[in-house]
Formats: sequence, C-alpha cells, structure tokens
Amino acid sequence: MSSAAVYGPAQPAAPAVSEARSAWADGLLPGLCYLLAAAAVFVPGLLSPPDWTGTEGRRVQIALEMVHSGDWLVPTLGFEPNLSKPPLHYWIVGWLAARFEPAIWLLRLPGALAFALLAWLAHALFRRSHGTGAAWCAGLGVLAAPLVMALVPRAEIDPIFAALSAASILLLARGAAFGTLLPLVAGGVVAGLAFLVKGPPYLMLFAGTAAVWLRRRRGRRLLLALLLTAALPAAYYVALESALAGDTSLVDVAVTESVGRIGTFTWQHALDTPMHFVRAFLASLPFGLFLFYEYRGARPARPDDAESFVRMVAAAAFSTVLVLTFFPTRPARYLLPAVPLFFAAVSPSVASFARRGMLTPGMRRGLAGLALVAALALCAHAWLPPPFGARTALGFAFLAALPLWVDRACRAVAAMLLLPVVAAWTFAAPLAEHRALYREPFAAAGPALQRALAARGAHDLASLLHIPSPLLLHAGILPPGDEFARRDPAAPWLLMEEGARPPAVWAHLARAALPPPGYEARVRLQLPKVAVLLLERRG
Repeated sequence: MSSAAVYGPAQPAAPAVSEARSAWADGLLPGLCYLLAAAAVFVPGLLSPPDWTGTEGRRVQIALEMVHSGDWLVPTLGFEPNLSKPPLHYWIVGWLAARFEPAIWLLRLPGALAFALLAWLAHALFRRSHGTGAAWCAGLGVLAAPLVMALVPRAEIDPIFAALSAASILLLARGAAFGTLLPLVAGGVVAGLAFLVKGPPYLMLFAGTAAVWLRRRRGRRLLLALLLTAALPAAYYVALESALAGDTSLVDVAVTESVGRIGTFTWQHALDTPMHFVRAFLASLPFGLFLFYEYRGARPARPDDAESFVRMVAAAAFSTVLVLTFFPTRPARYLLPAVPLFFAAVSPSVASFARRGMLTPGMRRGLAGLALVAALALCAHAWLPPPFGARTALGFAFLAALPLWVDRACRAVAAMLLLPVVAAWTFAAPLAEHRALYREPFAAAGPALQRALAARGAHDLASLLHIPSPLLLHAGILPPGDEFARRDPAAPWLLMEEGARPPAVWAHLARAALPPPGYEARVRLQLPKVAVLLLERRG
C-alpha cells in the first residue's frame, strides 16, 4: 500500500503562466496568509496579560544586562554569570530592547514571528510531497494548536526553541527521506541554532527522527547532520570557556540543568506519568482526533519517500513525549516543540478526511452536543462569574451556530482551524486579563520602589537572593546581585525578600543568617505574596 493510496495523489501543479506568478502562488501568498493567521491567533496573547508572567521577567532581565554590560558572550543575572541556558534567545530580546522601546508586546513578538515562518516552511515542504491540501493543513495546523496559542506569545525561551527545533526536524526529515542535500544542510544549521537557545533538550526530538533515519535510510548522511548541528554550539562554548577562564565549569552546569535532573526522579513522579500522557494527548487536539484515522489499516512495508518523511516527523513528536516520561517535572511548555511536528505529520490525513464529503451521523451528533452545551452557556452567561463576559458570549454563539454551517468534512476541518482564532479573542484574552488582576502588581510596585530609592539617594544598590525580575524591570533598575548568597554583602543599600533564605546547598555557611548583620530595614514594599525590603548598611 503506497502513501498515495493513503493520502490520495498529490495535486498536479497548474500550468506556469510566468515565474513571477508561480513564486507568488507558491511562496509569497502562503507566507502572507500565515503572517495574517499568526496575527489573528497571537495578537491577544501579545497584549494580555499586560505584565510579565512566569519567568518572562527573568529572561528579559538577563537580556537587558547583556545590553547594559556590552558583554554578549556570557549571560548574567544580577551581573553574575548565569549559564543555565545558551544565549540566542537573550541575543534576540536584547537586540530588540537596544533598538526599540522595550514594550512587553514587542519582546513577546519573536516567538509569534518564528511560528509564522515555521507554518510557511511546513506548507512549502508538504506541498511538494503531499499536495496543496495537505500543505495548507500542515501550515495552519502549526498555528491552530491550543498549546501553541497559549504559550507562544511570551518572552520566554520555549517559543523560539520550539520553532527552531520543529523547523530543523522538518528540514532534516525532508533531506533524509528524499536524499536531497540542501534541506539537510539547512536543517543542521537550524538545529545548531535551536541548541543555542535551550541546549540538550533538542536531542529529545532528534532521537525519534534519527531512529527512523537509521531504519529507513541506513543513517545516510546522518553524521553530516550531527556535525552541522554541533558546529555552532561548539564554536560558542569554546569562546565561552575561554571567557570564563575556568571560573565556572560548563560540565557542572550541563549536569545540573539537563542530565542531572533525571537523578531527582522519584516514585511520585512515576505515579504522575499517566497524567503526563493525558496532557500529551490533550496537547495534540484537535488534530489528535485523526491519529487513528492516520494509522488505521495496513501500512507499506517499504514506504516511499513521502511516507518516510511523515514518519520521521511523527517520530520526533513521539520521542519527545517518551523521553519526558523519565524527567521529574513535565510542564506543558516542554511539549511545545512536539506539537507543531505532530500537527504537520497528521496533516495529510486531515486533508484526506476533508475530501470525504458529508459527515457521518456520529460526527453530526457530536457536533450537535457541543452546540447544545454552548447554547446553554450562552443563555446563562449573564449569571456566570468573571471572566465570562460579552466577548465570551460571542465565543459561545460561534460554537452554538456551528451545526448550521458544518455539514461536510471540509467545513469540519475549517472549523477546527478557526476555533483557536475564536478562542484567542473570546476566551483566552479575557481569562488572561482576569488572572492579571490577582497577580503581583509589579506594574504599580516598580514605580513605588523607584520613588523610594530616589527619596533616599539609594544609588549604590545591590540585591541578595531572589528578587522578582518584573519588579526590577518596572522600577527601571538592574542592580548587581548574589542569587545564591555566596558572599557577604557590602553594598550601602540592599534589596531582598522578607524572610528569604539561601538554598539548602548554602545553608551551612555562616552568612546564611538573614537579614545580613549590619543592615537595617528602611522601606518595606508589600506585595500580595511577598514583601521586599530596602536595607541600609549601618555606618
């Protein structure tokens, strides 16, 4: 059974009227469409919540310190080396912050643009091997995943890493399956860039593709791909080792941040494994519904090039889920690189389903049930608690009206692709704004801290232990810090959290007694979860 029998024959190319028209139809028009689709999906997330969330502030602080110091080689936090992650994401954010007003939405923009380019790349590669229908399903599917919608418009490392990792796997799989050198070289270079964003976690994806590569293509040119992947990271880390001059062991950092985390695996983490697989399945929706449709029945014993390409892409997604099984913490963002790859791999089946014609009675009943629940929610939305307001009513109305329009398979697929756009504007944005009301009010606390520092002339300032990065960013200060309390503070003014203690690894040190001797509290800034003290050194 050939892949053509499973997916249907690739659609023949239209007669070429001119090279310019062909370039427009094959490249520029899809690229413009994906930019517009990315804007529709990501703009609500770029604008809300209107404050830093998660570790966004920490990443931005590291980038701004690189700009401030002029040292683009060694990432720092509190102007102390912080080598937990490679620097490519910090370079991108720092470059934007150095040339433009560092607004929150602007520093969140790179991930959204990277996924728009990833969607265009998936379209281009699948159009050549599986036809126009599969190409549009692959490209739009990359943007349609709810997990992508939720996590990409953030100034975090994961969106850039996910986009580069997925792009490299698509290119490497294309080059390995079809025996073409250019995609293979491009994939190796992009893989090196992905490694410069987050490091060894890239190998989770590469392991699956390499396994199929070895089985189906006997590993032909696999060594070349590995050498290209290692070239850029090796060049950076050689330069970094020279700059550190032995002050910090890169091996120790790698063990602590990546491989060493496996050593903290416990039985409780093992008990949480079923939920990990549930999260992985939920992250695959809505295209995950086509998983069994894709792999039902007989498969070709010796797949052709197009089938091998799909298998290599799918294997990268599945290997990510399997490798994460053995890690103690498995937040949803770790699954992000696998999601666009899975959606792209299933896209030929989605395109094949779209050509089926009318929906089955079971599908119609499921759609009617969803519409009934949405209609009931629409009737009751006036009595629902926040954030279910006017915008969410529009979302419920859209769901309730779906059966009136979705009567064929092609429209069902179109509705799946539209749902993330509707959800982004009617459900996700109000929810993010509502949650922001209950977060630490850093946007108001930062200027208050800035005024307190100015009133007391506290210009020679340092920080001790962990200080929330959003507070420092809103205050417009980047004080030198000592996050792990490795030495006694000596600055005239000191910032620290009330009741903070050093990590357990430093608890045996005499200077672990906090607040440090010789300092008195002058200002206490109360936040909902913590209080930050401004201390002055006596004498």
